[in-house]
Amino acid sequence: MKKLSAIVASLLAVSAITATQVAMAVPLPENTLIRLHCPDTKNHGAEKITNYGTVLSGTGTERVGANPTIFPLFSSAVQDTDNIPADLSTARYQNSGTSYDPNTGVVSCQYKSSLNFGPFTLTKQVNNGVGGVVTKSSKDEIAFLISVGLKK
Repeated sequence: MKKLSAIVASLLAVSAITATQVAMAVPLPENTLIRLHCPDTKNHGAEKITNYGTVLSGTGTERVGANPTIFPLFSSAVQDTDNIPADLSTARYQNSGTSYDPNTGVVSCQYKSSLNFGPFTLTKQVNNGVGGVVTKSSKDEIAFLISVGLKK
């Protein structure tokens, strides 16, 4: 019986050492920070939102990790009943919030007017942007981590 116990104990020890080495050899995913800044409603800069009648769109900024900033297009359809004027700057629209849907990778920028015009939301689909976790959010900017690739 003592001999059997010794054999079982040594097999367990070898199994534990092997499992530990295998677990240490598995590379972990690399986390990449993605930052998006919403388009602006004021009459300045490249980030201005424009009402094209049936579509609202504007250029924001996006930075993935340490890569250079890019300028993605945020957009939304406009309905006749939305009560959104052609000139957004005089309607006193302001950023009112941001959100990120980790299931779809869609970032949303919400806007509201202090002059009782209708609110609207602009969205942007982030390439390979599903499964992230928000790390920071404000009225006009959002940042989230995405697991991509493997650590070396």
